[in-house]
Amino acid sequence: MYRAVVFFDLDGTLYADDKTLPACNLSAIKRLRANGVLPVITTGRDLWEIDTLMAVTKISTIVAGNGATVRFNNRTVGQHYIPATTVTRITAATRRDRITTAYYNEHHAVLSGTDDLTQANYADVQQAVPVVNPDFDPATPVTRMLLFIGNDEAGNRVKSAYQQEFPEMAFYRDSPYDVDTISKDTSKASGIAELLEQPDLHGVPTYAFGDADNDLPLLAAVDHPVAMQNGTHKARHSAEFVTADNMHKGIPKGLRHFGLI
Repeated sequence: MYRAVVFFDLDGTLYADDKTLPACNLSAIKRLRANGVLPVITTGRDLWEIDTLMAVTKISTIVAGNGATVRFNNRTVGQHYIPATTVTRITAATRRDRITTAYYNEHHAVLSGTDDLTQANYADVQQAVPVVNPDFDPATPVTRMLLFIGNDEAGNRVKSAYQQEFPEMAFYRDSPYDVDTISKDTSKASGIAELLEQPDLHGVPTYAFGDADNDLPLLAAVDHPVAMQNGTHKARHSAEFVTADNMHKGIPKGLRHFGLI
């Protein structure tokens, strides 16, 4: 029986601004585990993007791809893909509108092309630019898509237009360079709900740390939501407690506030 479950977003939360894991956060995770608390990585990233982090932290319970992939102690308990018909329709629209697109699943990512936005994005997240395949087969399993649309007035108009054209999808601005695109019925919250169906987790108190608007479903899904001081206005105002920012020991401070470490 676990004493509690703590869900951690990565970028802007568990990670420092340079996308590294601060030593204080690694120490906090070790102390959580020693105290009988289950730490869970809860991220928009897919599994292949966090394999090094999983090895370093020894965290084996994951909600990845914004809820598309759910693992409990290294066992997959949920795997969800965008319907192939929807991927086909969005692909046709992005080709029509000349929007570079990335297709993700739990194993890898593929780009439809490259441009300034893709280069800036992968430099920002410190990843190699994925393989380019302009003839990507939409029948390939896809957990999420990135639409490379600038964060400006024109880009926001395009995002709104896609929300109207594809009401079954959710479009999250998660960087200045792209819009994360997932099935509306798949989210960090749905992944958490699926994970908490495991018998070992029934009735266990839940906590979550997040910073961005795409963490709002995460924060709403737990008993005790914690926002980072560097978080968005919506994230901070949806939290039970606002801890210090991700560069000033916000994770251990928040965990100590609740007596978890």
